[in-house]
Amino acid sequence: MARSGAAPRIENGAARTTGTALLGISPHAVGLALILAGSLVLVAFAGGYAFILDARLLAIYEGVLTAAVLLVASGVPFGAWMNTRDMERRFWGLAVAGTVFLTAARVYEVFSLAGLNLPGLPSGEVISGALEIAAVVSVLALLTTFSRFRQSSLAAQVRYVVDLVSVCLIAAGALEIWVIGPWYEGYGPVSIWARLVYSASPVVGAVAFVGMLAAVLGTSAARWEPWERLLVLCMTALSAGLILTPVAHADAAWAVLGGWANAASQLAWLGAGVFVIAGAVYRHLEAKRPWKLRPLNVLEPRYGFAPAVVLPTVQVAALLLFGLAAAEAQDPSARAVRLGVVGWVALTIAIRTLLTVADTNALTSGVVTDSLTGLYNHRHMHRAIAREIGSAVRYAEPLSVLAVDVDDFARINAVAGHSAGDGVLASIARAIDRAVRTHDIVSRAAGDEFVVVLPGADEEVALQVAARVLDEISTIRVPGVGPLSATAGVSGLPAEDGEDLLRRAEAAVRAARAVRPGSVAAYDPKDSVAASPEERLRELSERGDTVTVRALASAVDARDEVTQDHSRSVARYAVMLAQEIGLDDEEVLHIEYAALLHDVGKIGLPDELLRKSSQFTDSERDLMRSHAVLGEEILQSTSMTGILPWVRHHHERWDGTGYPDGLAGDDIPLGARVLALANAYDAMRSDRPHRSALSRTAALQEIDLALGTAFDPVLGERFIDAIGRTFL
Repeated sequence: MARSGAAPRIENGAARTTGTALLGISPHAVGLALILAGSLVLVAFAGGYAFILDARLLAIYEGVLTAAVLLVASGVPFGAWMNTRDMERRFWGLAVAGTVFLTAARVYEVFSLAGLNLPGLPSGEVISGALEIAAVVSVLALLTTFSRFRQSSLAAQVRYVVDLVSVCLIAAGALEIWVIGPWYEGYGPVSIWARLVYSASPVVGAVAFVGMLAAVLGTSAARWEPWERLLVLCMTALSAGLILTPVAHADAAWAVLGGWANAASQLAWLGAGVFVIAGAVYRHLEAKRPWKLRPLNVLEPRYGFAPAVVLPTVQVAALLLFGLAAAEAQDPSARAVRLGVVGWVALTIAIRTLLTVADTNALTSGVVTDSLTGLYNHRHMHRAIAREIGSAVRYAEPLSVLAVDVDDFARINAVAGHSAGDGVLASIARAIDRAVRTHDIVSRAAGDEFVVVLPGADEEVALQVAARVLDEISTIRVPGVGPLSATAGVSGLPAEDGEDLLRRAEAAVRAARAVRPGSVAAYDPKDSVAASPEERLRELSERGDTVTVRALASAVDARDEVTQDHSRSVARYAVMLAQEIGLDDEEVLHIEYAALLHDVGKIGLPDELLRKSSQFTDSERDLMRSHAVLGEEILQSTSMTGILPWVRHHHERWDGTGYPDGLAGDDIPLGARVLALANAYDAMRSDRPHRSALSRTAALQEIDLALGTAFDPVLGERFIDAIGRTFL
């Protein structure tokens, strides 16, 4: 980072070395060359209109010129496709496909104008229109390479796509019946196929344009690379060309404008070709720079008035209108098309009804189940215990609760990583499910803690079930760690309530672990002391830590009026993320303390350094970075030694280029990785002397771009999801 509190940058020094510098070519010279080439194309285009009077020859000339530009525009991105990878490689591959389709469209159109139509095929205008639509379909697929769904079920995602296709089809059908059709028929017969192509073109172009806007709006344009700006211009020109396609081919427009009717769309195709060439050239020359055109939440299903009321109303109205239009149509092919729209809309209504039911079931399931393991969640567990206690008391039956706690689970995350840890938790859930009885209720209580409610089971039966559970868990092996081990505790009625029953089971777990990890014990009040999360928090507070922490945090924030309340905001985000990943209450409290004190080392820095708005010198930057180590030293004299590693390492980066120790990956303490995300997000969302605050979307996008470089990719995804639900 350029300075403490600045927005994270994902490129390091090596990445900033540009390809143009390596080749001895200045970016300025490349830009001038591209502008000159584009100007020559524009002059050649205008020259055709100035000197070629025959409309047919002019159309052939335009087609040849456009085809030549697009042919080059197919080859240059192909080179970018060869030299890139992952998401960017898919982007350039689809860009090549789009330009190839456009080139073929222009070539076929030229052949048609020259009287070289192949027998049995539609006219050149129709084929070229279909190829243009195929090109924009490629562009739509290109947009999805950096789009993704978040926070939605598969049913919601499919419904979103079905609804989008339905709206586009209804719009295209309406244009064909009430706009394009009457407009074209006034100047002679036009085939239904041609009318469909011309009606679909502006709809597809509009979708491409809106998709492009959705991909870039809300982002920080200041961070775009030159080729990214050029690609946005390319997609804009491509969309404009499609929207203008009906005008370019309409006799009505030619009757008024003559050959100029075709000028706007041809110029749009030329512009798209020139812009994609320029973007690909820049990408070649800047090959070491990161690919950053990667937005968030472009395709996000929404719930509300529009999808629930407006869209179904439109679909029902479309059934009636297209049905009437089909009945009135004299042309059999036109009638078939309109009936096809009716059939598709009816099918869509049926499909979205089924998907809505499935989505509702998924949402309902999500309320009571844990998304990672598929087991019942903490909330449902408490409900189940209360329900079963009532039933057991009413019918005088036994009831037991089994608590299972994985031994040393933190080591799994440290050795194998959090992604592997999530997989292990899912495996543990399956193992417990195999070991218990069919009517037992299995829940995930916290991060690596599980609870099984055992209706009708006395202590002896509960201990037998616990032994089977521990045996099943021991069969799970983790690379680099070995076989898993878990400790279990059992408690049963009588108990005051469900909370008391759980506390006793947790106390039995602690008693069993004290004797031998990996064993099981039944609750015994003589040697088991239950300690609830509330009691643990009360003990922490009674030591005076809370007062100390908040006093120190206020002292830090008071040093700099620009960043006032920064510590409290970071604490809010950090607590949110800690709760999101399932840390227990005590760990969440420690995360809050560390967040409030993450900048406590700045107490030892000069005021003029903290308030400086201009660029830091190297020595000033080193001094500013020392605050992480100073913070650790200050807190060593307090009782909060557990948070020292988090305070020291909250500026480390996932790729190892952070400070003060250059730790990388899972070597960075979990608490420090949580603080890094919360600190960066609040810094980007706040005004600073050298820049304005970023929007919520732009700040999340910067974090998304830095996953795997600056930030833990798994934690970062969870942070983005959590922020997306809270509107912070």
